[in-house]
Amino acid sequence: MASYTAIAVPVYDSDRVDGSKASSGARPYLEVVAPGTLPEGYAFDVEFDGQSFSVKVPVGGVEEGQKFSVPFPCAADGYSGTAVPYQSGPMGRWKDSMCDCCQLGICHPVIWNAYCCPLILLGQVMTRLKLTWLANDRSSSANPRGTFYAMATITAVLFLLRWIVTVILVQIAPSSENGFQQTNTYLLCQGASYFITIMMIIFIVTVVVKTRKRIRQKYGIPAQDCGGCEDCCCAYWCTCCTIAQMARHTANYETYAAQCCSETGLPQHAPALDTEVPSRVDSIV
Repeated sequence: MASYTAIAVPVYDSDRVDGSKASSGARPYLEVVAPGTLPEGYAFDVEFDGQSFSVKVPVGGVEEGQKFSVPFPCAADGYSGTAVPYQSGPMGRWKDSMCDCCQLGICHPVIWNAYCCPLILLGQVMTRLKLTWLANDRSSSANPRGTFYAMATITAVLFLLRWIVTVILVQIAPSSENGFQQTNTYLLCQGASYFITIMMIIFIVTVVVKTRKRIRQKYGIPAQDCGGCEDCCCAYWCTCCTIAQMARHTANYETYAAQCCSETGLPQHAPALDTEVPSRVDSIV
């Protein structure tokens, strides 16, 4: 048993859009702030309401200041239990605005994925939400990794097609040798380039709109702007920022380090987004 002692505060597994406290039937938890950087399974004391009990560090370990929760009561003595890390966004509002892209730092993987490979980041968000690559509900028998790899494949194919078309256009571009005349082959390749770009825009905007709507429904976030067309406007005019906002809302990057190329964009030990988890009703003193 370690000499660490932390202070716990009550939280509940019921989320309310109106900010009201959980009902009497809600299962209580205690929120704990890690007093130091500790390995998985490490036990230390926690104080709550004048009493002390022990908890164990969850899978993956914790860093100093990281928050996790323990069910309360959860054992014969009413206190001792195993820690449960949690992952949830606020209800009734977005965690932050679309203009907060740099709040995690300009070198954060979310920023680079959003602006360089937006479909990769979007695939990670949809995997967290258990959606298919078309942003529809995924069947229970479907491969949970399928969405991410589908979006990664689409990204690779689009890059390859655009590179091929660009190389061809450079080779057959109008020059002084042919009197700057545009050949049929050049016009055909130029049309193919436009077609690929338009189809890519339509696909991305459609999937972003559907995914954003799912997030708003899941977290009870009302549409406030654009006369009911908020999702469409955000997806079309601010695609990268919208995807980055959705990524930040569906992950606790302050606790779990972001990963560029993993299926969910988070470490394997990070809890699933739909795991039954507590929502804070009191703040730490």
